[in-house]
Amino acid sequence: MAAAPPQRLSTAWERHRAAWAPAR
Repeated sequence: MAAAPPQRLSTAWERHRAAWAPAR
């Protein structure tokens, strides 16, 4: 996956990252 997602998906990506932060 790309290190930096498109701005239009930033919101969804941030939520995904927040959920995966502890998992990673």
